[in-house]
Amino acid sequence: RCVMFDTAMRNGADRRHLVETALRDAIDHDTLLVRYQPIIELASGRVTGVEALARCRFRGEEMTPDEFIPIAEETGLIIPLGALVLRQACAQVAEWQRTIPGLEQLGVAVNRSARELMTEGSPLDVSAALTSSGLRPGDLCLEITESVLLKDGGASARALTEIRRLGVRIAVDDFGTGYSSLTYLKEFPVDILKIDRTFVWGLGPTVDDPGDLAIVAGVIDLAHAFGLTATAEGVETSAQLGRLKQLGCELAQGYFLGVPMTAEETTVWLVQAQSRVTPPARRSIGAQDDDGRRRVLVVDDDRSARTLLCLAFEGRDGFDVVAAASDGREAVALARHHRPDVVLLDLAMPGLGGLAALPLIRAVAPGADVIIVSSLDTGEVDRQLAASGARGFVAKGGDPERMHEAVMRILEGADDSLLVVAD
Repeated sequence: RCVMFDTAMRNGADRRHLVETALRDAIDHDTLLVRYQPIIELASGRVTGVEALARCRFRGEEMTPDEFIPIAEETGLIIPLGALVLRQACAQVAEWQRTIPGLEQLGVAVNRSARELMTEGSPLDVSAALTSSGLRPGDLCLEITESVLLKDGGASARALTEIRRLGVRIAVDDFGTGYSSLTYLKEFPVDILKIDRTFVWGLGPTVDDPGDLAIVAGVIDLAHAFGLTATAEGVETSAQLGRLKQLGCELAQGYFLGVPMTAEETTVWLVQAQSRVTPPARRSIGAQDDDGRRRVLVVDDDRSARTLLCLAFEGRDGFDVVAAASDGREAVALARHHRPDVVLLDLAMPGLGGLAALPLIRAVAPGADVIIVSSLDTGEVDRQLAASGARGFVAKGGDPERMHEAVMRILEGADDSLLVVAD
């Protein structure tokens, strides 16, 4: 027979063998590198967590995951590699929680492959990492790709459900790049959708790509419709960040916000970040402030109407206006962040209107009393109030004092009718 020698093939085989050897050595001697990339909450600018990213050094060179992860998958090394990254990441984040003031709620995201997820001892590995580190289960998020969910739906569902029972959160990574299915969002215990960087890159900096803009907006709305959190990956410009805020995206990560760093570099970065941003205190769903005051979110696309509503409630009779939104998407993001007790919601707004935003607001802030404040025909609104879940309706008009009185009558149950006219 005739065989043609190919130098590139031999070099590739040699490289693969050396990479596998480097991986085995890093696992055996616990020298695997872990880098951490910050995850930022867009509404407040504060750090909510980090993503742990595995790295491996070979002959003084730091290899990318694209090179060594496929080899780890083929050889089965992905299982001890993943367990090592999980233990290191949980221990490191637990240490940051203990030593850096204000980061007691810091979370960590760790990637989990299909092979790891389907391993019989996967839930035990997760539980052991949490126990040894002292990290709270709710502060750990396991990231999986769409292909993992579609490979063996029944087995994936059982594995994820068992892990979810520990209190660990689940994120779908690179959403939109695979065979996206709404079915698994309903059937699997998912908490977060991560928008792939290839779509985020199309947002700005000068003109948005219409296709990417539509996909990103659609994924964010889809996440909110299922009561999930939307996270954008690959944010590299201020224009992309601004557009994501406008679309109501809750979380983001990327080189513009913070590059993957060593644990030592991340420690310095986190301390500096804490000095720039004072994180708001966490509050439970439906809870009022410590002094018993109701927190109000005002939603109206008309600036003068927003101002009027804010004047009607700010600091009066146990109310505090915590935020004001100009459209439905912004309202959902602010409701998720502030967990208001009362939402004053306009109906006719460009983009995501009030009626479309209302179930999303209720999903992220289920303890809130939503009151429609609109100049639309009251008869039309009355027919939709019961189905929408709103507490009542106040027709626009009158001075701030009468608006305030009308809302108070609804909240106190003084009116049998859902309709109250502030005149």
